[in-house]
Amino acid sequence: MNLTLTRVSGDISNWKRVNRRFMNTLRKQFLIWRTLNASERDRYLEEMELQGPLATDGASSVVGGMSPLATNPTSPEL
Repeated sequence: MNLTLTRVSGDISNWKRVNRRFMNTLRKQFLIWRTLNASERDRYLEEMELQGPLATDGASSVVGGMSPLATNPTSPEL
């Protein structure tokens, strides 16, 4: 996986602060993903396929419209 963040405008210190939080949240999502069993992962992947292609033009979106944190009540709270 590759992720590139490019600052287009705004204060550099705010950009760094916001993206540090974003990267930490993304890291936590990956850690939670690793705790899901195969059937739970398959459910999320199937839902993502139903949602269609992801936005890659800088538009904000949640991958597949789902988040293991938000939709799995047995996930540990972070």
